[in-house]
Amino acid sequence: MKKTAILALVLACIITLSACDSMPSLQSMTSQNQSSSQSSESPTEQASSSDTASPEASESAQQSQKPAGISVAEQVLLDRDGIKITLKSLDLTDAWYGPELKVLIENDSDEGITVQTRNSAVNDVMIDALISCDVQPGKKANDGISFSQADLDRAGISVIKDIEFSFHIFESETWETIFDTDTVYITTTADAGYTQKYNDAGELLYNKNGIKVVYQSVDYSDTYWGAEVFVYIENLSSDFIAVKLRDTSVNGFMIDPIFSCDVLPGKRAHDAIIFIEGDLDDNGIDTIDEMEFSLNIVDLDTWDTIDLSENVSLKLG
Repeated sequence: MKKTAILALVLACIITLSACDSMPSLQSMTSQNQSSSQSSESPTEQASSSDTASPEASESAQQSQKPAGISVAEQVLLDRDGIKITLKSLDLTDAWYGPELKVLIENDSDEGITVQTRNSAVNDVMIDALISCDVQPGKKANDGISFSQADLDRAGISVIKDIEFSFHIFESETWETIFDTDTVYITTTADAGYTQKYNDAGELLYNKNGIKVVYQSVDYSDTYWGAEVFVYIENLSSDFIAVKLRDTSVNGFMIDPIFSCDVLPGKRAHDAIIFIEGDLDDNGIDTIDEMEFSLNIVDLDTWDTIDLSENVSLKLG
């Protein structure tokens, strides 16, 4: 999810270069109401949900279920140290990448700033909120906070009800952090009684201490990479966690994937374990028949390891 979003952000910044003067390092571009049972089931058990479909079915269903008429009230999201950000509207129809929160950024401080977001979620599902806008002292900028429609579809989100994120503000020239805000909460005009259903269908890989990891599908074609192994992660613990992989092998060959998924307490995430095409080719791998790995779960507040799982063996073929 994050890696596809990064590529889309780079393209978006190229297209909109006239609106925002420069693009900072990718290292700072991307950086949560429903209860679920907590147990210590065996990692080989199957996770299922009677009211959710497979990721592919869920995605296709969303294409015909995007509701019209949902909006947000104009409101000030941030007013601090001469920096003011006002939410103007929610665009569900015209944005090429996905839904977009239109914002006005005013910089009355003495330094050039860049505005980004972190730790974003829609309906308690972690969805990257993308913005990277430079504003010089004494200037204003109209910009948008975008959410990937593909990521929303994969998560089964057809109604945007609740949005949350924090702002990350730093100096454009030095990249030094000016401040990070507390969580900003936005509620749309969607039905207050609407309840998001979460697609946790698939093969259960880990279920312990309120944290669940489920394998859902693998994709070779609709990707910028060699292969993407899609997983669902649920964090009903009280910790802000990152889920990582260790000692990963594919069809018996040791290959390091790209994967690190951050999940706030009480949130869910749909993410992809990415394998680079060149790494697969170097080992003569056309399809992933079997993966073996350990799950490393880290507390992002302390960087302590919460748990390092036993070896997980996943059959994909």
